[in-house]
Amino acid sequence: MTIRSTLVDSTLAAVELSLKTGDFVSVESTLIELKDLSTGALWTALKKSICAFLNSEGGYVICGIRERNRKYIITGFNENDEAKIIDLQTKDFRDDKGQAIDLKDFISFDYRSISNKRVAILAVQALPADRKYIQFDNVFYERMLTQDKQIGEVRLRQQSEYKTELEYSKEISVVENANIDDLDIEIINQYVLKLNLGSKKETIKKDINDAADLLQRKHFLNPNGKVTILGLLICGKDPARYIENRARLHCFFETGEDISRDKKFYENDLLTLADDAFAFIWGKIRVGVSARNGGSSEPEYSETLIREVINNALAHRDYSINQPITVRIKPEESVEVKNPGTFKQRMLIAAVSDGKLVRRIRGFSESKNPKLASILQTLNKIESQGKGMATLVNECLQNKTGVPYYDISIPDTISLFIPSGPLINQPTRAWLDSFKSYFESCLGRSLTMEDELVLAYHYNSEARNQRGHFTILLNESNNHYNSISSLKAAGILLEPSLGLDNAAKIYVINPELTKPNYNSELKMLFGEDFSTLDSRYKSVLNIIYRYSYFSKIPVKPANITPEVFHLEYGKAFLPTKSETLGRNIRKICVDLLKENYLTSGGPAGYSINFDFKQ
Repeated sequence: MTIRSTLVDSTLAAVELSLKTGDFVSVESTLIELKDLSTGALWTALKKSICAFLNSEGGYVICGIRERNRKYIITGFNENDEAKIIDLQTKDFRDDKGQAIDLKDFISFDYRSISNKRVAILAVQALPADRKYIQFDNVFYERMLTQDKQIGEVRLRQQSEYKTELEYSKEISVVENANIDDLDIEIINQYVLKLNLGSKKETIKKDINDAADLLQRKHFLNPNGKVTILGLLICGKDPARYIENRARLHCFFETGEDISRDKKFYENDLLTLADDAFAFIWGKIRVGVSARNGGSSEPEYSETLIREVINNALAHRDYSINQPITVRIKPEESVEVKNPGTFKQRMLIAAVSDGKLVRRIRGFSESKNPKLASILQTLNKIESQGKGMATLVNECLQNKTGVPYYDISIPDTISLFIPSGPLINQPTRAWLDSFKSYFESCLGRSLTMEDELVLAYHYNSEARNQRGHFTILLNESNNHYNSISSLKAAGILLEPSLGLDNAAKIYVINPELTKPNYNSELKMLFGEDFSTLDSRYKSVLNIIYRYSYFSKIPVKPANITPEVFHLEYGKAFLPTKSETLGRNIRKICVDLLKENYLTSGGPAGYSINFDFKQ
């Protein structure tokens, strides 16, 4: 089978360049592994990696390259060992019951040339949720960064319980009154063409009866030839006729003015619904001029993010609930996707730390519809399990969106909100700047951009948690390991003891840095007169106190005004509409200076008077 992968191409190119220049660049990752198969022990290591890829997100193993002492050596692959590669598909792995399994659909191989030697490329596709986990030599492995790690007993037991639940999955429930003629042969043959990409597996079907065997193997029909929900979702001619709201998607565009409200109600097969929803959202989200890419026009959200969010909503919703998916767009505010269903309890983390709520979602997903998810992966509509949440986090940590969060307060409903970006918005930038010197003293260096993004993610995440919302867990197991480790070592991020299992490493910002106010400190400094001040005066003093105490720097009224505006109105600061507020803040600062609450700290800057005499 010919394996086409830009990731493999770029990896081989990087190795070749390293061989020419002598400059070492590490190429192994969560999805790439290099193996030298010159000894039997190395073949054992290969099988561990294949097992880990199958149980995780899939990946590629390049056989015939060794990395030692930060240098690459091309050993090549002995084609006489091809039979051992073929055995990987049928002989080397067992399911959780100890039975041999056929993995021909999940392991394929090809050859490439590098430095005049042949290497073997093994492409490993992640197993669908209802087939995980498999074992090699009585051990279950998963991929964590560049390592193959043993899966713990707790996870294995949870997965076994999950698979038991899936045996009663609604996606393959029979739809009464529907029959095979309600399936569209043209859509079925489009699916066949997707299956045949790379290697021929199915013939084009001449009519619906000719397709019956395929339809049963893919669970579009049950063993008795009855049409399933899955069959109607993927290739039904008029699915809403039989499964109603399960084949419907409602879209709303809301500006706060009824005259501007736009809505569309769609009903169709799942793939058409995905295209319709994307077209609606893409046509409504604001396009503005970005400083990135030389001032080019960019939409509020990336095309990749919107497509993945919609496709994952359709793939992972609960099809036992007869409700449509709902999409709401609020320009320059958020996109909301409301999905029928619930999270498994093991995905939710809810605890209290220092009197504050900690509400996180573990960053992996368990599909309620593994067979549907497998079909959509074949059709390139969704990535492997967990990628949806990973995309949400990655877009946020590239400063493109706000922190995504989930509202699960409505029974049998999951509402995902994606705030319009950037992550480091005006209030967050003000918070970071007010602690600038403090952070530098703790770290012994300036914050990097990655540090700022990780802090901003936690800062906004904690704010959402206090409102009862769940945010996606960010921990050391992802690509922000160095930043999280540094911030933890400096005491800026803390790992509270929440009584949770070791699989969930949770970090919170040092609570001294996220206090809602410093009223008690200000009252102790200024006495009872502080209590009699107007609320806006108190807000100004709180902001100046934060800059003065933690960073020892004066702050200008121009920097105070946006924070006060956000506190009072909860919206992004608009200078053109807030001139009156700006003048009022300047007056408040002058008044507080006259009363000796403040000292003048440079041109138009103010600091707290810590020598205040009551």
